[in-house]
Amino acid sequence: MNQIRMIEISLNLGKLYRDKAAASFKEWQLTQDAEARMLAMTPPEDWPGKNEGARKTAAQQAYATDPALIEITKALAAARGQILSFDAEIQALEAERRGLEWAIRGQLVEKMSVIGVQSNGRGDPAETAFDDSAGYQVDQAAFQPIDDSLPF
Repeated sequence: MNQIRMIEISLNLGKLYRDKAAASFKEWQLTQDAEARMLAMTPPEDWPGKNEGARKTAAQQAYATDPALIEITKALAAARGQILSFDAEIQALEAERRGLEWAIRGQLVEKMSVIGVQSNGRGDPAETAFDDSAGYQVDQAAFQPIDDSLPF
């Protein structure tokens, strides 16, 4: 059960990573388009106004009424929303995966304790128990009699 779900999570994460990358690229393109449109709209003598605040207001008013820039801005907001949605899905799946990984580790520790593997205090107890268990299994296999009847 856990193995099938881990595979599903991996496949879903791969798709989400690709989709997020595509949405991020689209966001970058739309940002470039918006900046290019704002630059194209800027009058050669700069925006009218007596001071910086008045010129900024004039620019913002022009940007707010430009149909092309409005469409770009809507598309940019949609792309950013997609990125946030992909991030949320990715975080949920990664959290689920971590939970399953810890459950698997717990099962490994339980199985190792059943066969009598004990930690000797070297580093991470789970890793030490796993290494000791693997070493025990190899040692057991090494001292088994060789079956000469096998064809290979």
